[in-house]
Parts: sequence; C-alpha cells; structure tokens
Amino acid sequence: MIPTKEHWGRAWEGLDEGYAFDHFYGKTLEEAEDMIHYAPQLYCEDFLYMPKVPFQFYLNAFIKYLSSERSRYDFDAANRFIHLIKIQLDLGYGDWMENHWQSIYKMLNHLADQQEFYDTLTKPDKFRKRVNQIIEKQTLKGVKGKSN
Repeated sequence: MIPTKEHWGRAWEGLDEGYAFDHFYGKTLEEAEDMIHYAPQLYCEDFLYMPKVPFQFYLNAFIKYLSSERSRYDFDAANRFIHLIKIQLDLGYGDWMENHWQSIYKMLNHLADQQEFYDTLTKPDKFRKRVNQIIEKQTLKGVKGKSN
C-alpha cells in the first residue's frame, strides 16, 4: 500500500523532509524505481529524510532497481544504498529495517559480490569491505539476517 499523508506525518514541514515528501508522496513502487534510475544522486538522499513507513515502502523500489539490469554501471546508486543502510544503522534506525533485513542483507551481499556490474573503475573489494562492516555490526546487535 502506498504510504498515506498520515504515514508521512508532518514531513513536508522540514526542508529536506519536504523534498522527500514532494518527490515520493503518492508514488507507486514502479514510479519510485524509475526516479532512482533517472537521478539516483537526487532521490537516494531523500531516503535519509523519510519517516519509517515511507522508508520501508520505498526501500523495496531501491532494492528492485539495484536488482535489475537497468542498474548496470550505476555505481552512484549502489554506493548510495550501502551508505544509506550504514547511516540508518548509525543513527539508530535498525529497527526500521528489522522486518526487511533478509532482503537488505541479500542486496548488500549482491552489491559486494557483483561490484563490477555497477562499476569497473573502483578499487576491487571496496563494496565488500563496507558491506562486511555493516553486517558485522548488525550481527553483533543481534539482528537476524544471516543467509541460509
């Protein structure tokens, strides 16, 4: 279900929160995925300013985009996803991702294992090192997410 205005709370009152609201409010997952594809540098930052329900909903679009062929050579989006998860965890929003940790964990490992799909110029294993730090931190906090 697309997040309602109530799910957004009063997000439109803040500057950055307002941009996130203006960009994503009322959008379907498909529309959000297209937005991320066409301007990841603009829309990926919005995730940092979304309330819980919109964040959880639109994170699915981010993951779907990164899983698609359209994201080939999109280092910016891949890098921003890793950064987003790290920042959310550092800010104490790990509980927002708890129910989604399996898909987040899977995507993080995919990004690390398939770095060349997103970028061929970056130092090899750059994504893997960052992803391992995130996973280790979450494992120590007791969030379930180890792959089977």
